[in-house]
Amino acid sequence: MSHPWPAASGDATPQRPTLQVPHPAAATASTTAPRCARRSLTTLAERELAAGERQRAVALLRAALLAAEPATAAPDSDLIAAATLYAATLHPGEVADCEALRWARYAHRSSRQLHGAHHEATIRAGGVLAQVLTGHGLDTAAVALRQQLVAALGRRDGLLAATTIAARVDLALTRHAAGFCDAAIDGLTRTWRVWCRRHGPADRASIALLLHLAALLDACGDHDDAASLTRQAFAWYAMPTDPTSNSAVLPAVSWAVGADLDDRHAGLCQRPVGQAPRGTPRWPVQLAAPSGRRPQR
Repeated sequence: MSHPWPAASGDATPQRPTLQVPHPAAATASTTAPRCARRSLTTLAERELAAGERQRAVALLRAALLAAEPATAAPDSDLIAAATLYAATLHPGEVADCEALRWARYAHRSSRQLHGAHHEATIRAGGVLAQVLTGHGLDTAAVALRQQLVAALGRRDGLLAATTIAARVDLALTRHAAGFCDAAIDGLTRTWRVWCRRHGPADRASIALLLHLAALLDACGDHDDAASLTRQAFAWYAMPTDPTSNSAVLPAVSWAVGADLDDRHAGLCQRPVGQAPRGTPRWPVQLAAPSGRRPQR
């Protein structure tokens, strides 16, 4: 059986050579990655990300985007894929010249032109662009884009589809990150109710939505309500917790949402503590099963 690297001589252990990825600055402006090479580099970058090698993935994607200009590049499916992954992989503030924002805008704009608003590549590029916009403090644009994605998925997959519900959760988290807490909590409450009516509150996704809602409340300072909702979610999941103690409940709040809800939110929050969203009862409904038993679905 042959190997892609030379056999070692003597007793030495054969070593696989390290992949060398040129930095864009080392290449001339006239160098452009052929489509096949760009696609291969993007595929390699995906593998590096899966292996936890983010820096190597970034280097590969920079090579894939070499000599392309996001403001003037024509719509191209391989370039869109590389640009989307590159923008999603960069950390906020990592690149001084806002490469993530420029490439995310290219990917979304070009995918709409090439594939249309409802194509999966466009939806993914839109989600990445919204994330990058939030990272750059462009909250109004991020919220508007999330609303567009909800509408597009609702038309494509249906208003009650899991993809549309997930987009509504993203919209709520984006609103919350921007300080529009009442709208975020009200929207997520309605989303949770819609899902529960169809799948039941004991459904795993229903429980996850309830935990997301608890996390938003906790970030807004409503610790008691957050703990109450989390206890209810635990009851539906049939997890053994002490119903009289918050100690086993509050850690689940920060775990559940997967968003950056920290002390910085206090400076943005526009929602008085303890104020339920307009038009909703306090707090949404009682879910706890009687005598600690799991309710019948």
